[in-house]
Amino acid sequence: MSEPQGVERQRIQDAKTPGQFS
Repeated sequence: MSEPQGVERQRIQDAKTPGQFS
């Protein structure tokens, strides 16, 4: 919870889109 909400949302979006992050 040390990261800002913006970064947290980006991480969740990346996890939901396999291929862009991998």
